[in-house]
Amino acid sequence: MENLDINPRIIAGVKKAGLKTYESILSLTTQDIQRSTNLSSSDVQVMKTAVAQALVKSPVSALDILHRNCPENLVVTKLTTGCDVMDTALRGGILSQGITEIAGESASGKTQFCLQLCLTVQLPAIQGGLGGGRSSLSYLMVMASMKTGDTRKHVPALGLTWANQVMCRIMLSRTSQQICVPKQVTTSSVTGGGQTCVRELEVIYAPHLPMLKILFIVDEEGIKALT
Repeated sequence: MENLDINPRIIAGVKKAGLKTYESILSLTTQDIQRSTNLSSSDVQVMKTAVAQALVKSPVSALDILHRNCPENLVVTKLTTGCDVMDTALRGGILSQGITEIAGESASGKTQFCLQLCLTVQLPAIQGGLGGGRSSLSYLMVMASMKTGDTRKHVPALGLTWANQVMCRIMLSRTSQQICVPKQVTTSSVTGGGQTCVRELEVIYAPHLPMLKILFIVDEEGIKALT
C-alpha cells in the first residue's frame, strides 16, 4: 500500500480498517469501504484507481486473456462437469471464479449436478479439476423454483441482493420424455437396464456463453448429456 502515489491520509485510513491487500480493496464496493474507513467517496475512488493501475502495468485485451497472453491472475480457469459433451457446450465447464447459480424445480437434478462438481474439483488441473479445490472455486447457490402451469417463478434462497451478484445462471428442469438406459455389465457392477427421465440444462445468462439448452440424464454413473 505504501508504494501507491496517493495521499498518506487515505492509506492510513484504509490500513486502520484492516484492508491491507489490493484484493480486499477491489472486492468491496465504494459504500462498504466508506463505512469501514470513514473516507469520502472521492477518496475511495482515488484509492481504487491507484490500486487498479498498480495491478495492471500495461493494457490487456480480451483476446490476450483468451490466448493466455496475460498475467496468470487474469486467466479464469474452468471446472469440468465430468461430461465431455456438456463441457464442450459450456466452453470448458463451470467458471472457477464468481457465483454460478444452479436453479431448478424439485427432482430436476440440482443435487446430483452439484455433487458431481464436488467430485470433479478434486481432479488435477490436467484433467479439468482444480487439484483438490481452492479459493477461486465457483460458489454454487441453489435457488428454490416454483412451477405454475407453463411458467416458472424463481424465489431467491438468500434474498434479492445476493441473487443480483450472480455471474452465471443455469436452470435445470425435468421433461416428460423417458428413455431406456442400455444395460452394462462389468466384473464389479451392473448399470442401466431401466427407464429414466430426460432432463434439460438451460443457460439463462452468462458473460461467456450464448443461451443454450442441453438434454441430459442422471444414472448410476452421474450426469450424462444426450447426443
